[in-house]
Amino acid sequence: MVGYRYYFGDCLTAETLGELPFMPTDAFTRLLCDAGAFSGEIPLDHEVATRVNFKQRMTNLIVVRNGFVKWWGPVEAVTPNLDGRTMTLNARTPSWWMQHRCIEENKHYNADSHSIFRKMWTYVTTKTDDTAGDINAALPNISVSSGLSGNTVDLPIAGSGRYFMYDLVHDWLVDDPDTGLEYREDFSGTVDNPTCVITLGSPLGTTLSGVMTEHSLTDYGEPMSFGEAVTRPHAVGAGTAVATRQNTGSITDGFPLLDGVLDRTDISSLAALVKIAREYRRKGQPPVRTPDAEFTPTPNGLDFDYANLGDKVPFGTSTPDLLRIVASQRRVTEIAVTPPTGEEKESVAYTCNLPLESLGE
Repeated sequence: MVGYRYYFGDCLTAETLGELPFMPTDAFTRLLCDAGAFSGEIPLDHEVATRVNFKQRMTNLIVVRNGFVKWWGPVEAVTPNLDGRTMTLNARTPSWWMQHRCIEENKHYNADSHSIFRKMWTYVTTKTDDTAGDINAALPNISVSSGLSGNTVDLPIAGSGRYFMYDLVHDWLVDDPDTGLEYREDFSGTVDNPTCVITLGSPLGTTLSGVMTEHSLTDYGEPMSFGEAVTRPHAVGAGTAVATRQNTGSITDGFPLLDGVLDRTDISSLAALVKIAREYRRKGQPPVRTPDAEFTPTPNGLDFDYANLGDKVPFGTSTPDLLRIVASQRRVTEIAVTPPTGEEKESVAYTCNLPLESLGE
């Protein structure tokens, strides 16, 4: 029997404050190299729906499955609804903080990509202000994994430009196909001590056993988009800097020219633009395919924690012909869990893409 309970806590102190009468309105998600999300409602007239709990502090939403924390993060939006006497809570996973933390000093990193990420994280979570005192930069119960990738990156930062950590990490590390940095959030702990580790990899994930077939899945598909496809991407930088890359494999396969343009006029480095264009080309090879698979965790089938973000999952779906994915692997880029409600069973859904080695140069 699967049991879910929901709690709320204080972002600044990491203290768990109590249980929430929370009703999910969508799945809670985890994303490869981005922040996941979760939304739901609580009664507007409930005793925990107070000004102190949701207006005078920033609150965490904590998801507990069978006694173990499976997801948590800051509530970024609170919306009272008088008509239905409910309050909507929209929460994100902890890496969301990178979109709101700036590098304010000149830095010059020339180190392993994982080391640079950790140094940035330490900087943005230990900020001080000599004139204003404590600025509440600490983020309790969140850590970054140890280890190195073996990929050295030369990254100068003019901190007076106030660059967000998220932009720096993605522009110079994640979107660099040579560096190949990836990150995900792994949750653990109990309701009284929920923890999150931002796990780094280059790349992340392992190859799993246990083929996913139409017999173990409740739903599966593979949307294909030519609207998102690109065979010749152009990364346009500051001034006259432009990097163009051609997907020669798409010509061999018989696909027409499909141009794509990225406005990166915030970047003047041609070397950086070349890497961005290469990554754009890899992600845009036609047609852009996003296989998805959904299942209900069972003791005799696929387990709740069968795959993690970055893992290669073996597909073996044979029907119908358009969805036939036999003896092929896909990488998990998103995990969405729909908790059970009423007579609806719990479901786990994977969104996938091709393995990195299948994307070409």
